[in-house]
Amino acid sequence: MSCVGLTGSPWPSERSAFGKPLGTVARVCIGHVTMSILTKLQNKEHV
Repeated sequence: MSCVGLTGSPWPSERSAFGKPLGTVARVCIGHVTMSILTKLQNKEHV
């Protein structure tokens, strides 16, 4: 059994044409923190 839809994509969200959204992934307002990382100060340049 294959997961590939009519468009040849394995992702169900890509079955609709012309980029029509099928749902909402996340609602994020400008200025809100979306990710927080805790690390040692010595690793700051890599983060």
